[in-house]
Amino acid sequence: MMFGSFFASPFNPNSISGGSGMAGFPGQPQAGQQQQGGAASPFGASSPVFPGGLSGLGGGSGMAGLSQSIQQQAQNDPLAQLGLQSMSPDTQMLFMSLQTMMVGLMAMIAATLAGILNGSISGQAPPGSTGAGSGNTPGTNGATGPGGRSNVGSGPVGTVNEASPGDFGGTQLNAEQTRNAAIIAEVGKEMGMSKRDIQVAIATAMQESTLKNLDYGDRDSVGLFQQRTSQGWGSVEQIMDPRYSARKFFEGLQKQDNRDSRAITDLAQSVQRSAFPDAYAKWEGMAGALVNAMLG
Repeated sequence: MMFGSFFASPFNPNSISGGSGMAGFPGQPQAGQQQQGGAASPFGASSPVFPGGLSGLGGGSGMAGLSQSIQQQAQNDPLAQLGLQSMSPDTQMLFMSLQTMMVGLMAMIAATLAGILNGSISGQAPPGSTGAGSGNTPGTNGATGPGGRSNVGSGPVGTVNEASPGDFGGTQLNAEQTRNAAIIAEVGKEMGMSKRDIQVAIATAMQESTLKNLDYGDRDSVGLFQQRTSQGWGSVEQIMDPRYSARKFFEGLQKQDNRDSRAITDLAQSVQRSAFPDAYAKWEGMAGALVNAMLG
């Protein structure tokens, strides 16, 4: 009973008194106090997790604040008061340390739930769905590349010529990478995609797999675009076919409005649903130089 009085829970979400406490845990403010934290928190007053909100610790900071909070709570809770009186000073300190640990654990749980509820833990999913995935492979996490924009137009695609290995916008590409880029361009041409659409696809594949047809990735992601079988992109065998995976990407891209005016990284993210939505931008210059080399 005493523990239930001191710790906020689904049964008593306001049991930790309001005050300065933890700003990320907004709850019901006490009289004369302002609510801490932002309304967007899943632990706010209208929280689906704690309908009453979760207030911060009151009466100062550190162990002194915890002690004052406990004493304040005991004044309104005879059972808690009896429990405190029965504790030795060492036991009270141990209890307050335990309370501090519990608050830290609650903070970690809150951060995780906030990410889930706000959709920040996201990933790759097929067009129009909201499945989870990384949108990035272990080999490209944190990868850096030259930025900058290119002068690729939005006109129709003519003859596709595979580019020779070399430097493209400051990035060295080998024969495997330029061959896969040519496959992407050929599929794009067959589907009536523009040069810029192909640039989007190549920048995406560079971020996802470094333009290599990988048979591994985050969770069940495979192929040039690291598409996931569990999210409806196709079987492993299908996705490992570069032409198939390129077609699936372009099908998602075709559903995007205003493709000629939107940023390349925005278009890529709209199809891939990556956990790293801005990562594609750094390959725009490379993809543009490669498209110009292949398509003239």
